[in-house]
Amino acid sequence: MMKTICVYLIFLLSFINVMIASQVIKNETYTLQVKFSNIKKTGKPVYMAIYRSKEDFDKRKAYKRFVVLPSKQTTLKIDKLSAGNYAILAYQDINGNHRLDFSGYMPVEPWGASNNKILSGPLAWKDIVFELNHNLGLEIKLF
Repeated sequence: MMKTICVYLIFLLSFINVMIASQVIKNETYTLQVKFSNIKKTGKPVYMAIYRSKEDFDKRKAYKRFVVLPSKQTTLKIDKLSAGNYAILAYQDINGNHRLDFSGYMPVEPWGASNNKILSGPLAWKDIVFELNHNLGLEIKLF
């Protein structure tokens, strides 16, 4: 009887230990450092949005938003991001109206996206998605 209780107790403690270890792994976070290049005008803000899923990207429902002031910095450091897939869109607001302006379908202000793909049509999640599973540095070139 005592032997059976000890075996169950060891099994239970092992199970709890595995559950705690898996929870620690799930909660691991990383740092993403985004450097902007090809800044057109210092002093004009760069707006950046991070997306965590294709559905949110398609709806332009950002996970996080940031503003970078190129006269003071060109790199943005984001701590404590969970592992997973992300996509980034950014633009420099040259005229100060807080939105990316277009002429027809083409942006007239500098813009960029993760993976620095130059596209001839609308941006697609598959073209700009990247996986964050370690501390990562990205460069986003504004076009």
